Order: sequence, then C-alpha cells, then structure tokens
Amino acid sequence: MARRSDERTPTRANSRLSREGIVAAAVELADRDGLAGFSMRRLAQHLGVDAMSLYYHVRDKETLLAAMADAVTAEIAADDQNGDEAGAWTDRLRALIMQARRTMLRHPWAARVIEERDTPTPAVLLHIERVLAIMRAGGCSVDLCHHAIHLLGSRILGFSQDLFDDAPGADPPRPRCSPRCRMWPSWPPPSRTAES
Repeated sequence: MARRSDERTPTRANSRLSREGIVAAAVELADRDGLAGFSMRRLAQHLGVDAMSLYYHVRDKETLLAAMADAVTAEIAADDQNGDEAGAWTDRLRALIMQARRTMLRHPWAARVIEERDTPTPAVLLHIERVLAIMRAGGCSVDLCHHAIHLLGSRILGFSQDLFDDAPGADPPRPRCSPRCRMWPSWPPPSRTAES
C-alpha cells in the first residue's frame, strides 16, 4: 500500500525541524504546562517526532532551557514600543523594565531558568547593554551604572528574586510578626525614650 503524501513520519518530521522551531515549541509547551513536567520526550511528542531527533539540533535539556530563556529575553526588545530616544532617560528605563515585566508574566517559568544560569545568554547581555545605554545617555557614570545594575538585579529583566511569589494570581505574602513585634505599638516612641 502506498503512503499518503501528507502522512507524518519521523523522517519527514525530522527534515522540518530546526533549532528555532524546537525552541519556539518548547517555549509554547513550557508556557502551557510549566517546567515541572517539561522533558525532551514531551517536547518530541508535542512536535510529533522521535525524541532523539531533537538532539541533532540541541545538545541537551540544559542547552534547550538556555535557548528558551534567550528567546523569551529577546521578546523584550521585540515588544518594546518605547525604543525611541525621546523622553527622559528615567522614563525610558522604566518603560523598558516594565516591558520586561510584561514579557516575564507571559512566560512565568522563564525567571527561574534565567536566575539558575551561571552565565547570561546573548539576549540577556543585549538587554543589559540596552539598560546601560539608556543610563549612560542620561549622564550616569560607568561606576554608577555598575552599582545600579547590581542594585536593580533581576528587576531589569522583569522579575524579582525576593522571597515571595510574584506569579500572576499568587496571594500577597502574609506579614509574619513575632510576639515581641506585636508589643511595639504599645512601646513609647523613640523620641520619648531619648528624653528620659
């Protein structure tokens, strides 16, 4: 029996694979299901190919995760509507960081991948370069830019490494107060204590 021309076979599917296509599909899968269930096997099933065919294009899962983080970070620049040089540098920097935030909210898994990497991807470096260019154009010294990058940390990439869950729909953190802390409102203000 002759095969139909539109029938998907591993050989035909492999010829359609590309690194960019694999990364795009992986981002789509991670957006939909998160990283907990993400695997090369699930990605291959999603693409309708044999899992081993993915390794022709990406060395391993860590390489793929780095490429996924790079693709998401590259979206920040692609989606930036305020790329012009007009306006105060602080407004331009804020707009870029807020665009990064919107991008990370669309891909909630990406922050974890970015923060777990030892080396930044090319798109992360390019994004940091854009942040530095805005600050330098605003008159900030190289030293001040260096300190600002460290101060802002992951926030320039649109997420926070603080100890709370900033995922969409997450409940705000509940304040924790020790029994001693609850007594503070009844203590005299420091100015009265200093007068005694």
